Amino acid sequence: MARVTVDARRHSFEETPHAFHVTAEPIAREPSQQQHAVWLNGRPPELVENSHTASPPRRPRKPSMATVDGWRAEHLATAMARWAQIPDLDPEGMSIEETPLVAQLKAELTRRLAAELDDPWVRLWLLRRGTLLRYLRDKSLNVEKAADRAVEVLPWLRRATADAATYEAAGARIHALYEEYARHVVFAGADRRGVAVEYLVPCTSDLSGAVAASSHDMYRCFDAYFIFFFEDDMMRASAAAGVHLMGRSVVIDLSGFEVSRAWTELKVQRVLNASYPSGEAPLPSGLRITFAVGVPYACERIWSVVKHWMLSKHDRDKFQIFRSDQRAAFERELLRHVDAIEVPATYGGSAPSLAIGRTIVPPS
Repeated sequence: MARVTVDARRHSFEETPHAFHVTAEPIAREPSQQQHAVWLNGRPPELVENSHTASPPRRPRKPSMATVDGWRAEHLATAMARWAQIPDLDPEGMSIEETPLVAQLKAELTRRLAAELDDPWVRLWLLRRGTLLRYLRDKSLNVEKAADRAVEVLPWLRRATADAATYEAAGARIHALYEEYARHVVFAGADRRGVAVEYLVPCTSDLSGAVAASSHDMYRCFDAYFIFFFEDDMMRASAAAGVHLMGRSVVIDLSGFEVSRAWTELKVQRVLNASYPSGEAPLPSGLRITFAVGVPYACERIWSVVKHWMLSKHDRDKFQIFRSDQRAAFERELLRHVDAIEVPATYGGSAPSLAIGRTIVPPS
């Protein structure tokens, strides 16, 4: 097993377009202090032996602190070539009721997209049972509505592929700009299923400043790049577990939340949302459980409003809210899903604390 560090700022587009510098070193058996590490396999190779179960096998936890705090993913074509080697795995936690509906949805989409079955997004992503189940759950297990949404999103996926490539080729200034903005999001450690946990401190990076220093179009390209990173990371973890894992755990830390900054950021986000099919997040839910911690009393009222247009009902039901005076209860609940050795000390665990939520200073 090796820890692989990928640095987008050390490549040469002139010599090898879209190639990223990759270095590998043996990974230690104790928590890593690094915050720029990605596990290519996500989990130890011995897990692949248990590849025919509908739930990930339990194993003794190994400290990893595998973390990404800048979106330095592989070139999309490289990632999709790897997807082609991953079989259509059993979806995690698929119920008896859902199993025939997934088959019905696959048949319906195969019929509707008969002329497009060679499209990589259709063949390698959309028609996987795990993806189909995500669409079904987003649409309350309604096969027709799930099929309509999947077909509606397909043109966006093709355009977003070009957008992600535009971000890849944008150059060092843009990469530095958005990597600095993205420091309000860190993937750290892994839950008991082997999926990296996302920690988010919203409104602590200057999104409006990043857009002003680039453009709304470039933010859209960065957003596409991040979405593909998210999907690829889940695909890696699923391949290692031998099960199509259904979402990740997310911690949203609202300590120090400023309402004025939130409204400023929402204005920028609304421009991006307008580019999504029907104004909704383009891909089906990728969340397993979300903890909002340090929620000010005033934000509870705001959340009751914005959650209806930010999230599907399926995702809203996955949210657990903890006010500022409920920190201990939050930490107890988080540790039910993630071993203490995988949780940063910032959030009640024994792993290294996170450097997260830095304010952007646009490069000159």
